[in-house]
Amino acid sequence: MAKDKPQVSVTDLDELRTWLDRKGIKVDFRHANSKTALHLAAEEGLVEAAKILIDAKASLAKRDDNKRQPLHLACREGHTEMARLLLESGAYIEAVQHQEVTALDDAAYWGHLEVVELLLDHGANSQVVCHDNCSPLHRATYQGHDKIVRALLKDNPANIDAPDGIDGLTALHYAIWNEDKEIVSILLAKGARLDVQDKDGWTPLMTATKRFPDYIRISYTPLLEASRNSELGSVRLLMDAGADCRARDKYGWTALHLASQTGNPSMVSLLLEGEKINIDALSNNFNTPLHLASGAIPATANDADSVSVSDELLIFEDEYEEGQYGTIIRYLLENGADPRAKNRDGETALHYAAASGDISRLESIMNNMNQEDMKTRNNKGWTALHSAFKGKDANTAMSSLLQSAKLDTADFGNDDRIWEEAVRWAASDSHNHSLAKLLFKGRPGASRPAVSSDWSAIEWAAHDQLPEVLEQLVDTSHDDDETEKALESALALVLESISRSSGGGVNARSAMVLSLLMSNSPRPNELKLRSALESVLALIVRPNNGIQTSRYRYPAGNNLERREIAQDPDKA
Repeated sequence: MAKDKPQVSVTDLDELRTWLDRKGIKVDFRHANSKTALHLAAEEGLVEAAKILIDAKASLAKRDDNKRQPLHLACREGHTEMARLLLESGAYIEAVQHQEVTALDDAAYWGHLEVVELLLDHGANSQVVCHDNCSPLHRATYQGHDKIVRALLKDNPANIDAPDGIDGLTALHYAIWNEDKEIVSILLAKGARLDVQDKDGWTPLMTATKRFPDYIRISYTPLLEASRNSELGSVRLLMDAGADCRARDKYGWTALHLASQTGNPSMVSLLLEGEKINIDALSNNFNTPLHLASGAIPATANDADSVSVSDELLIFEDEYEEGQYGTIIRYLLENGADPRAKNRDGETALHYAAASGDISRLESIMNNMNQEDMKTRNNKGWTALHSAFKGKDANTAMSSLLQSAKLDTADFGNDDRIWEEAVRWAASDSHNHSLAKLLFKGRPGASRPAVSSDWSAIEWAAHDQLPEVLEQLVDTSHDDDETEKALESALALVLESISRSSGGGVNARSAMVLSLLMSNSPRPNELKLRSALESVLALIVRPNNGIQTSRYRYPAGNNLERREIAQDPDKA
């Protein structure tokens, strides 16, 4: 693209001002080809000189021998700032020159994208035609300027199928004849028709068959471009014309992959009608369309590190609508998609849906899974529950999984530490306490007493002797009757357990749990408490037990001596 030229020297500008100040000097004096000084400055991109001439009342509307005004020359040469100056100074944006060509026609033909965008921003008419009925779109297409074609169609696609006045050719005729696959894809994605006839009765589709017969039938670009841009009408037209729905892009994605990832249920439904569609087609990463529909996340690329799925699953926030992916997943599953298919990382669609945190996706997939499928591990040893914990909405996704009758245990995979990490996370926020309860109920290998069905998370933490988790639960619980009842019940559980064990079952963890409950329970049972303390004291004075004191203390005000509680450093 041509650039506005560097500023001329101050001396030259001063001389220009002096020359213009002389009496009798005509600022619009015509030189060769009837060009004025402003024509010459505009053609060369001399912005500062043009400002001086305009201040001296130089005409913006004078025409040279080709009927070009200064604005035409600035746009023809690609001088963006010069064009801006002329427009802001009052130049008429729709002025026509020889053959009724406008400034926008010139900029589009010569490939000056910035000038085209400037003119469109200032209201230039993109539908204008010259003497032979050619529009800026015809000119940009003919010259192969794909970015300008995009800009013109973005401004107004109304003339996308308009024929020229010479042979009745549309922009799509031009692009196909020139074998410009990029512009063909752009035009088709914007809805250009394949059945518009030129003066000889040829349609763009017939031209394609004549010019390069494999393009529509085999090449993937038009169909993928239309699918990517959710152009339903264009996809239907291409499919009717024989476009191959199995064709792939450089990532191995088919049109069905694209429609599934971008979240267009109508597009997915249409593509599933295609002949020889491969519903479980694998991308280069072995992702099926079901994987992509299950894992698409409304986020920016900056969020990629916070989730456990690939960057290729990220979509823009404004493209996301509640429930759209659940609908697509149902369509895919109803048409035979395999929910057990694994990608290169060993992940199923359930792993991806869990990481997305979308209930509609999770429920659709879980309905097609059995108990063993729910515990499938990826190459890192993660289950879907682990993916949910590391995903976009951990509370929602984990709760949905744990409430399913098909998941009988809170199995996070090959790392046993993740369960406790998850329950600590849930305990740290009162909004997640119900999830903490589900995690306790499903703890792998843990006993489930018959009376535990109605236990709160506080009671579970006390029963499982997890003082750190219990402390978090207490600290983040609301100060209300429900919490008081849970604390009293938990204390009763611990006291009963110690009483039954006759001191033999007391350890550092149970001692710390007891201390926490005593400190926070409003009405401890003093008789049972005294018995429990005797068991704890027996633990403290037991020789060679490796016990050291901790920060947990008995509460004051219960007529019992204030003592320090023992803590086993290897178990705490």
